Amino acid sequence: MTEIAVQDLEKQIALLQRKADRDIRSRKQAEKILEQKSLELYELNLHLKKINEELDEKVLQRTEALQETVSRLELVLMAANTELWEKNLTSGEFFCSEGLTELLGYDRHELALIFDQFPFVHNDDVGSLQQALEAHLRNEDDVDMECRLILNNGDERWFRLNIQALWDEEGRVARIAGSFVDVHDQVESRRTIEYMALYDNLTKIPNRAQFSEKLKLACYQAKAQQQGLALLVIDLNDFKEINDRYGHQAGDELLRHVAAQITGVIKGNDTIARLGGDEFAVILQRMDTESSVNKLCQEMIEQCEKPIILAHSIIKASLCIGAAFYADAHNSPKELIAHADIAMYQAKESKHQGSTLCFFREEMKQQVRHARLLKTRIDEALLDNEFVLYYQPKQDLKTQQINGVEALIRWPQSDGSLLMPEQFIPLSEETRQIKQIGRWVIRHCCIQASHWLDQGIHLPIAMNLSPVQFSDDDLASYFQQMMQQTGTRGEQFQVEITEGLILNELEASRKQLDRLHALGITICLDDFGTGYSNLRYLNQLPINILKIDRVFVSDVDRQVESQHLTRAIIELSHSLGMRVVAEGVEREGEKQWLEQQGCDMIQGFLCSEPLPASAVEGMLPAAAETL
Repeated sequence: MTEIAVQDLEKQIALLQRKADRDIRSRKQAEKILEQKSLELYELNLHLKKINEELDEKVLQRTEALQETVSRLELVLMAANTELWEKNLTSGEFFCSEGLTELLGYDRHELALIFDQFPFVHNDDVGSLQQALEAHLRNEDDVDMECRLILNNGDERWFRLNIQALWDEEGRVARIAGSFVDVHDQVESRRTIEYMALYDNLTKIPNRAQFSEKLKLACYQAKAQQQGLALLVIDLNDFKEINDRYGHQAGDELLRHVAAQITGVIKGNDTIARLGGDEFAVILQRMDTESSVNKLCQEMIEQCEKPIILAHSIIKASLCIGAAFYADAHNSPKELIAHADIAMYQAKESKHQGSTLCFFREEMKQQVRHARLLKTRIDEALLDNEFVLYYQPKQDLKTQQINGVEALIRWPQSDGSLLMPEQFIPLSEETRQIKQIGRWVIRHCCIQASHWLDQGIHLPIAMNLSPVQFSDDDLASYFQQMMQQTGTRGEQFQVEITEGLILNELEASRKQLDRLHALGITICLDDFGTGYSNLRYLNQLPINILKIDRVFVSDVDRQVESQHLTRAIIELSHSLGMRVVAEGVEREGEKQWLEQQGCDMIQGFLCSEPLPASAVEGMLPAAAETL
């Protein structure tokens, strides 16, 4: 090989060596860069992984929060008895809560197809719902109404429907959504309250409030159409006695019977109402003659008097009917009621004859004016201390001495006459003035007893209690207060009560009598034998004395039947440790027969008529014995 060729070869080798060195350096540099980039990529991957993990955690948290919110919303909807729905009118998509499908018995697809027709809404309500929805779609008020839905089990239930539409930019309805809220219980409660406000719960007929509105309307129509109109006010005779004797349940049944019978007699456009207690009213439209009203009332009486069985007894109702015409009432519903009421009270004057009908007459107003005047005069008499007490003596049949008196109220008049109790006490019971009169009697009996005590006269004073007085919870405390003020004791007083009064509320009566008895006051059962003679209560109440009514005492020495009854009462009383007073004794023969039977005391005109206190004192020996 020539030298030149060797040099060329060495140059080529040197060139290749340099190239190889460059390649090695480049590779090392590339490997270094690659290593650096790999490290960066690794770090980036770690960072991305961390970001992904954080995102996953946030997604999980938000998903759980969303699920909790959805659960909470579902719970709230369930608690509120609310179901939701929505329809996209552009896409046709339909959404509803799961509870709505279960409630109506359709799946979501079926509901989407039929929802616009509302087949699940009650037929009586669907028309109103569609009208309200059409009005809303014309940009009027939102739909908010109560409807009955037919549920999947066939039940009808009230829901409140709220519907709201959403319009797009072009004014077209894009979405429509709504809710169904279960308000069945609230609606039923409201309807019950509304019913109770207008109807009598016992008889299921209109009550006083509805009667007033119906009467106003009937009067308006009668005036506008120039038609007749009559009003009846009806009261049951002796209803309190029926309640007392057979119990309130029997009384309630009798009221239902009367309401049903009258309802069956009147025409469809007439109205019957219960005004309260045993009082009814009937509005008779297109009636303007007494003959037509009389015919209808006689039919009412005939139907109501049909016997019914109550408390194992046969009972029939007896009616007092007052009738008045609108034409005579000066176009005033209030005056029409007043006229019928006046006529009814006039009918009561003849209630002993059975059911009665009375038409209003103008002169009857004078009687009402008299009652109003008498009420005013009673108030004035209480203020001016005009009343006086007379005392009727009782005679002990063993000692033949006066051993007690009964206090009887009198009202002196300016002409020197005395107004007797039956002339003003019945009105005072109606007006509740009897409570003030009763307290006046108690106060003055205590004053008189104190006066007699100062004179050494020990004479028990008996006084009668009215139902209003007896129901006064403060009766015993008032007695105690008066006795403390006058220095008297309970042993100086007796109270007389009737059977009907205590049988009305036996337990309350027992408590009242116990309070009086605890003060030392003697309890007398008045008019025994004329009421219901329920012997069961005699042992339950602190009764000390039985008073035999004069109906049995009159001619008892001659009437065999009266003798049997009177003898039985005396024997019964003594067997129970009670004493007996026979009242209304007017003949010596009556007294002698009673004395032979062991009667303890008598009272009546044979002994003495009622007298002023000073006259009674003149009949006494030096001192009377305590009873």
